[in-house]
Amino acid sequence: MNISLFDAHCDTGSVALREGKNLRENDLHVDFTRQKRYGRCAQVFAVYVRREIGNFEDMDYSKDQSAEVLVPKADRLLSFISGEIGKNGDLVTLCRSAAEIKAANDAGKTAALISVAGA
Repeated sequence: MNISLFDAHCDTGSVALREGKNLRENDLHVDFTRQKRYGRCAQVFAVYVRREIGNFEDMDYSKDQSAEVLVPKADRLLSFISGEIGKNGDLVTLCRSAAEIKAANDAGKTAALISVAGA
């Protein structure tokens, strides 16, 4: 399977949620409309809810918030990303396998995957 663009990590969902934007069209790094230009395309949207921690070398997970705080944040972000994918079915399809990625691309849609980062 030949894919023009396969981006394995995107935080645009969390920025769009925070700034009240959508994923169909925005002024952020990624949106479904711009991805259409790539033809066969796959995008992994990250569900990441840890606080901003600076440089990789400075990561100190002992300063994280509790699971009671992080899990609802993750649920909200996951619901937002899933909802945006659902509302934009003419441009994007949620995929869970290589076969689904191929089918989405064959239909002229971006293949969207969701990952959980830093869990």
